[in-house]
Amino acid sequence: MAYTQQLLSTNENILIERRQHWIGLVGPFFSMLIRIAFIGLLVALLSSAEVPGALGILRRVGFIQALEAVTNEIPRTWIVLTGLALIALTLLGYVNQLVLWLNKTYVLTSRRVIQITGVLSKRSFDSSLEKINDINLTQSFFGRLLGYGTLSIMTASEIGFSSMHNLADPAGFKRAMLDAKNHLGDGTSPIVQTSTGNAQPALSLQERLARLDQLKSQGVISAEEFAARRSEILKEL
Repeated sequence: MAYTQQLLSTNENILIERRQHWIGLVGPFFSMLIRIAFIGLLVALLSSAEVPGALGILRRVGFIQALEAVTNEIPRTWIVLTGLALIALTLLGYVNQLVLWLNKTYVLTSRRVIQITGVLSKRSFDSSLEKINDINLTQSFFGRLLGYGTLSIMTASEIGFSSMHNLADPAGFKRAMLDAKNHLGDGTSPIVQTSTGNAQPALSLQERLARLDQLKSQGVISAEEFAARRSEILKEL
């Protein structure tokens, strides 16, 4: 959150801050287990003189026989230590993916959508709400069941296209984006929703009028738009 705050401009508020769904960690986790099991099995075959049961049949595989021929002169202790080192590297690889997952966030502010990646060195990519033309939501069956999907944003910028993969609650994020885009520049503010689901109230009438004056002075809206929107706000008094 601290790094995200540094990216905000004056009077810009965070509406939603969210990371990818946990489903993105499931595939790498099972891949890690399979690699660890393979390494453990290989070490057991190469370091034991006799392997009882069905595991002994694997010694007839040409790949295992070739490895045994190469490692026949290597001390068994070295083989075991090498296997443990490979298992440790496999675990570290998954921990690295976990840390990257924890530090990849999608942020919706009152002005733009920001994608942040990286741990020590950060990289941020943002799309201005006013330049967003289309938002496409893609969810598989399991995505709808577990609550994740992909949001594809098409903008009028030079890059033109960006995607948020395995996004948690993509429908809610898309709805919040559309609400923020509708509120952009009209002197109102959508309800601020944090990643924990807590909400903060919208701006008061006085704050909205002050915000509207600021938009006019900055040239964001014309005098006609200023008069029309100020009239709408004053009707609420």
